[in-house]
Amino acid sequence: MASRPTDTIDTLPTRLQGQFQPGRQTRWWSKYSVMCLAQRLEQLGSRLVIRRARESVEGLKAFITESGAEAVFFSHLYDSISMVRDQQVKDDLRSNGILVSSFNADLLYEPWEVLDEQQQPYTTFKAYWDRCLAMPYAPPLPLPEPSGPLPTVPEHYSSLSLQEVDWFFTREQEASTEALTHRWDPAGSAAMARLEAFLEQGLPDFQHHRAKTDRESTTMLSPWIHFGSISVRHIYYRVAQKHAEWQAAGMDKGRSCLDFLQQMGYREYSRYLAFHFPFITERSMLAHLRAVPWRLDQDAFKAWRQGLTGYPLVDAGMRQLWSMGWCHNRVRVVASHFMVKHLLLPWQWGLKHLWDCQIDADLECDALGWQYVSGCLSDAHPFSYMIDMEQEWRRFDPQGAYVRRWLPVLSQLPNEYIHQPWKAPPEVLEEAGVELGFNYPWPIISPDAAKEGVALASAVVERCAPSSGSSGSSSGTGYSLGPHKEPYRPPTDPSLMS
Repeated sequence: MASRPTDTIDTLPTRLQGQFQPGRQTRWWSKYSVMCLAQRLEQLGSRLVIRRARESVEGLKAFITESGAEAVFFSHLYDSISMVRDQQVKDDLRSNGILVSSFNADLLYEPWEVLDEQQQPYTTFKAYWDRCLAMPYAPPLPLPEPSGPLPTVPEHYSSLSLQEVDWFFTREQEASTEALTHRWDPAGSAAMARLEAFLEQGLPDFQHHRAKTDRESTTMLSPWIHFGSISVRHIYYRVAQKHAEWQAAGMDKGRSCLDFLQQMGYREYSRYLAFHFPFITERSMLAHLRAVPWRLDQDAFKAWRQGLTGYPLVDAGMRQLWSMGWCHNRVRVVASHFMVKHLLLPWQWGLKHLWDCQIDADLECDALGWQYVSGCLSDAHPFSYMIDMEQEWRRFDPQGAYVRRWLPVLSQLPNEYIHQPWKAPPEVLEEAGVELGFNYPWPIISPDAAKEGVALASAVVERCAPSSGSSGSSSGTGYSLGPHKEPYRPPTDPSLMS
């Protein structure tokens, strides 16, 4: 926000997201991220002004009146709630003669820049990402951090302290997150250091080790990226620079660089879909997948949340997630797939739970992930597809190092049984101190029962799927199922069509 060319003021509005209010872990990161920002501004001779209001626009208007500000600048968000709010803020302030400008600070390309030949949005990741890589112009270069002093903020501009902002925590809630301070440093400088370390140690072999859960195979930068402490453009250009250095040295690391950028591409795609299809947090992108006969089993859901399913890789992931607010993306895929396919629980339940406990909770990314594992995207596996749990642990945690770290009760089991303790002979269990049903649960569901449940659910889904190329209407609905370019959104209530 600017009142004159030499005076800049930063404000922090509360982001309202309905049922998706930030969870405990995210609030912890928010607090310390803002604290780091405030400290950095002070080092540059300025300060952060924090105000709280019932509505963002009312808080901004009150501060504009007080400061005489002439312009407001902020970054784009792409979820529907934020876009509606931001447009209302723009309209209101502009009607009062205030210059308002918003910018892309979160993506390589804006969602409306990447379209097909018919100027329509892409509906598969490969087509979208191929277009991004073939764009006729490069992503904007990241701006450098200010190197010199910033304009001072007058002392008479009042500001809440972080301790006064109860949006972050009650004292009891903050006490419960004390362990996070030993695992994470939300400062932007920590993100830069982590990126540089990854470029030297992790990126060269990323194509081979990216899905390994028994080692630190990813950047773990997602929370810093989410809160804007490090720019995706900075990461993009540092990877490109590193690739150029390797090429000059005759080292072929192009595949690892492309694979890493593709992981960033999934985040870009999640915002792209949220912009063009704003209902992705609520319902399947493929209409017939809304007919899945979910089991509304709260006991099974509780066992999954608490890491008590009896499947060690799933349970280890859920316990790591609860402990540090983060777990490897491959583990998230396995745990999410297990909830949706083995337990047949609604993916929206899992979306909300992970939103509550992730330190890098990102609504668009999470929705994309859940839609994918549930078969709700046009380029996802069909709903009948089930991952092979044994193949997963053999590929990504073959020695059981990951499970031993997060499930110490199983740590004494030999590698042969660490991922399937129910197959261990009684004497092996006794020697390892494992008593199934007492200190570790029996499997909540057998693989055969899970396959049978998915087969029955898939039969229901298939009966609701539109025929390929069909142009008729589904029986009793009154709206046409085809031909449509998936994904599409038929009305929730056909009687509302006009």
